[in-house]
Amino acid sequence: MKKIHTYTLCLFICLSMWSCNEWLNVHPREHTAEEMLFSREVGFKEALIGAYQLAARQGLYGERLTFGFLDQLAQRYLWINARQETPFQDPAFYDFRTDASQGQINAIWRDMYRVIANLNNLLGWLDRNGSVIATPGMYEIIRGEALALRSFLYFDLLRMFGPIFKEDPTAPSIVFRTELNRDFRGLETAEDMVNYIIRDLNIARELLHGNDPLNFALFNPGGTPKMGATPDEDPFLIFRFKRMNELAVKALLARVYLYKGDHANARAYAQKVRNSGHFSLARTNLNNAILASEIIFALHIHRIEDNVTSRIDANSSFVINDRDNFFSRLFNIEQDGENDFRVRLGAGFEVTHSVVFTMNKFNQTGLPHGVRGAMPLIRLAEMYYILSEAAETLEEATFWLNQVREARGILPLPVFSNVEEKMRAITIEYRKEFFGEGQMWFFYKRIGADVDTFFNMENILPELTSRHFVFPVPDDEFLFGGIPKPVE
Repeated sequence: MKKIHTYTLCLFICLSMWSCNEWLNVHPREHTAEEMLFSREVGFKEALIGAYQLAARQGLYGERLTFGFLDQLAQRYLWINARQETPFQDPAFYDFRTDASQGQINAIWRDMYRVIANLNNLLGWLDRNGSVIATPGMYEIIRGEALALRSFLYFDLLRMFGPIFKEDPTAPSIVFRTELNRDFRGLETAEDMVNYIIRDLNIARELLHGNDPLNFALFNPGGTPKMGATPDEDPFLIFRFKRMNELAVKALLARVYLYKGDHANARAYAQKVRNSGHFSLARTNLNNAILASEIIFALHIHRIEDNVTSRIDANSSFVINDRDNFFSRLFNIEQDGENDFRVRLGAGFEVTHSVVFTMNKFNQTGLPHGVRGAMPLIRLAEMYYILSEAAETLEEATFWLNQVREARGILPLPVFSNVEEKMRAITIEYRKEFFGEGQMWFFYKRIGADVDTFFNMENILPELTSRHFVFPVPDDEFLFGGIPKPVE
């Protein structure tokens, strides 16, 4: 039986989200489930939350696009014993049309577009029936979040399936759909996709401005942990870092502009987020493994202890069992030492059997209720790295990078002597900072990393070309998804 891919029978995909809602079993026969869902303000809220929940599943940001497949591609782990090697130590893992990785890539495409289909359905119903949303500003918040989350998903699809942007921005990339239908659509160029994403993010930013309460508080005024909404708060509008809030939109714009090569706008938006006063660089990760004060946007992972932390142990493939030739090199310990809390044993990592290093990043011990279960997707440290990379002078670049280094417990660097030295230092910081978060492979692709820059790749492939960075669009999409097959 052929697999159902993007937008094939997508109406059924959308409706399947809501089958667990009890009230669907009591609606009048002449009304469809969707009409019932979108007949009330709460239905629009449920639909939006449902899209976040789909994105947080294991097949996407609950594993595959964070500490799983993408970090495996970035050579973040090493598990070798006398009997077997992990698949990501095999050159075939980077031939994306082999069994080693093709199944995961096809699943990413399918599941990402499934979430996008639901968001497009929600946006369509906002156009048709958004007048039922009575709370002032709520229509703008829901629409702004839906556009922003869709843009977030499209941008990650572009970063995976699109070209190395700086090398060929006019190359075909992904499909851009804004409506729930089966109309044939071709692959957009990477350049056009970036412009669509920026356009929608700016619309989302305007919708959220003045309406988003930016309620990031984890503690009540008396200092007690915030367990939920107070009587004067809407539960839908608390713990805003777990949703695409206004500052998350600005942070994503900084990320997209850097990808595009527009350093002026990347700097401007990164500064807006930094200067907002809502986030601060963490100076310890003890009882704060996730660095709660830095989270700009995260997804909530249901039962994270079962679905994430229990799966990252000494018997999993998400570990490092080589201290000297891998762990120490990966985290630049020879130059920076072990005071960096991101790598310090008992803080950033645990070691078992004297040789197996496991990350502590998703350890829930000591975390306030509101941040438990958070999978960080945009953090404040990245804004500093963007400011460093996009800086107009080497002095500024050094200053911004050192802000993070000093917060992490290591010495500042002297002023960079050239751009190459700056980029080497930023690369090392990315390796340390985003372990388990899926960002490293995106960084390597954006800069067009060679074998010497891409950590450990000299042991896997003799050279890197663009084909090692571009996921192929699933073949079934050309057969059933309405996409014209490109000429090879």
